[in-house]
Amino acid sequence: MAKGFQKGQSGNPAGRPRGAKDHRTRAWEELGDWLLGEGAEKYLKMIKDLSEEKFAQRYEALLEYFKPKHQRTEIKHEGDIEFRHVDYTEKTDD
Repeated sequence: MAKGFQKGQSGNPAGRPRGAKDHRTRAWEELGDWLLGEGAEKYLKMIKDLSEEKFAQRYEALLEYFKPKHQRTEIKHEGDIEFRHVDYTEKTDD
C-alpha cells in the first residue's frame, strides 16, 4: 500500500488554486489600503493642530513601524583598546 499522493496530485483537487490569496491575506491587504487612503487622511487632519512636541511623539511612534528600533549591544573587551583616526578624504595609492 502506497503512502501519500502521487507526484502532481493532491488530496483536494478542487481546493484553492495556486497563487490565490487566503482570507487573511485579503483582509491584511484591505487594511493596508484603508490605512494608506482614508486612514491617512484622517490621521493628517488629526495631527495638523498638534504642538511640535506632541507631533514629534506621534511621528516617532509611527516611524517605529517603518524603521524598527535597533537593540543596544554591550561589547565586553579585556585589555587596552587602541583608537586611531582614519581620514577617508586623503587619497591613497591603491
